[in-house]
Amino acid sequence: MLINPNNRWYTDSMRICRVTSFAVGNITKQERQEVAKGIPCRVYQNTRNDVKMNTSDSTTSSRDMLACANSVDIRAGDELFILRGGKLGQKGLEKRYFAGEPAEYFEPFGGVKPRIAHQQIPLSGESRVKVR
Repeated sequence: MLINPNNRWYTDSMRICRVTSFAVGNITKQERQEVAKGIPCRVYQNTRNDVKMNTSDSTTSSRDMLACANSVDIRAGDELFILRGGKLGQKGLEKRYFAGEPAEYFEPFGGVKPRIAHQQIPLSGESRVKVR
């Protein structure tokens, strides 16, 4: 499996949003802001749980993995909006996830399999749908 930002393995694209602090007078406030967009990535190892039905809504959850270049600044807790097939020109709804702690894999000098440097990020996703 080649994982390289310059090849076609990264078929998805993502936006990264992060909580940032800013001052308003003497008060420090926080808000989630977009810090990057159009980042090549790939969601893999999809795990979908059953839909949980309640009287007023339903909930779905998932545990997936994300691969992207080591140069991408992703931190645990970042909110990620991923468009599956986005780098292939696909249109559709972005899926919302939260990033876990990234694990970086660096290519050893003179490695047997070149171009395998990447980072893996566990993803947690949850969607709620209101019943009408």
